[in-house]
Amino acid sequence: FEIKPILKEFIHTFYHQVQRSEKAELLSIKLNTAGNNEKPVLKTDAFRLKQIFNNLISNAIKFTEAGFIEFGYKESRGGFLILYVKDTGIGISSENISKMFDRFVKIEDEKKITYRGTGLGLSITKYLVESLGGKIWVESEYEKGTRSVLGEWKSDDQEHGKE
Repeated sequence: FEIKPILKEFIHTFYHQVQRSEKAELLSIKLNTAGNNEKPVLKTDAFRLKQIFNNLISNAIKFTEAGFIEFGYKESRGGFLILYVKDTGIGISSENISKMFDRFVKIEDEKKITYRGTGLGLSITKYLVESLGGKIWVESEYEKGTRSVLGEWKSDDQEHGKE
């Protein structure tokens, strides 16, 4: 499947969600589809990949009061796509990054703000990424933001994950 139409669908959905919220004036959502390949194709489970992006973008919105959320892909060497979601949200301290994919773990903000959720979203996301043959990791700095990276996915006619 082509990834660009799916990501455009998400920009539309989440843009309108933010515009209807109290964050409308403070938060922007950006889509980045940088690369030479105008129509990158991934051979993977489109439904599961949508679920992964939905979880990551929803988290970014939840934990970002102002600034931006950017998601999309970049091309890397060898025809791979690096899929990602990044934000200027509250960030995660280095000691909590290793725990964030654990089940039922909610990493609370040091300012003692309580966020909704069960602590399952990121563990499910990790499971889905790995079941598709991918890897997920997080780069974050407390009070600066977070970047969730969905490994390198082979584009075009190379297989990655499941059909």
